[in-house]
Amino acid sequence: MNLTKLLIGNALFAAIGGFGLLIMPAQLMSPYGVSLDTAGIFLAQLLGIILLGYAALNWYVRNVKDKVVLKAVVISALVSHIGSAGLSLVYLNSGILNSNLWIDIILHSLFAAGFWYWGFSKK
Repeated sequence: MNLTKLLIGNALFAAIGGFGLLIMPAQLMSPYGVSLDTAGIFLAQLLGIILLGYAALNWYVRNVKDKVVLKAVVISALVSHIGSAGLSLVYLNSGILNSNLWIDIILHSLFAAGFWYWGFSKK
């Protein structure tokens, strides 16, 4: 997979999650066994807005050729996906969230592998 397609996929993944958290946070979180109070809805919507900004960043750098800029975006995406997969594993293993979390763990791990490749393996 080339980096442009990976960045587009990451932008779409973040945009879908961002819009979902912004528009219907309680419904998006309920399949994981989470019920949100008012503060939880606020934080989920805030995360949704942040994800939309992250999506925009990935979308707008998809055709950039500057290696320094791309390295920064790739490493930040790698950290985001490793962190998301790792935190999800912690919550899954603790029993706080249910097994639907495996979907997120797998998707974040796949994106992490792609960004690892472009950040460290690809010359």
